[in-house]
Amino acid sequence: MTRIEHPEAMLVTPEQQFFVRGEPQAAAAQRTPRIAVAPIDIAQSDLRDVQATLDRYFERHSKRATAVSELLRQVAAQARQTSVPRPDDTLAALATAAAGR
Repeated sequence: MTRIEHPEAMLVTPEQQFFVRGEPQAAAAQRTPRIAVAPIDIAQSDLRDVQATLDRYFERHSKRATAVSELLRQVAAQARQTSVPRPDDTLAALATAAAGR
């Protein structure tokens, strides 16, 4: 008899993997610009969600899971160092570029 620690575990067929991988992208696409949260905060939240899913549904000590966890840590660290341009700065840069034509 095998004990299942997480009975709600993600059991998907290879054909369904496409949809599982696409879910974070679809969720990000559905975010509305009315949310008063900085994009970097959204990215960090998404990275935490991915790490939580990885911890919950995959063997944490496997080589692949460890490698993905390390990549997530690196992306999160780089994302914190990235400054997102303000919309008005972007519009000003576009206006300057258009005027130079």
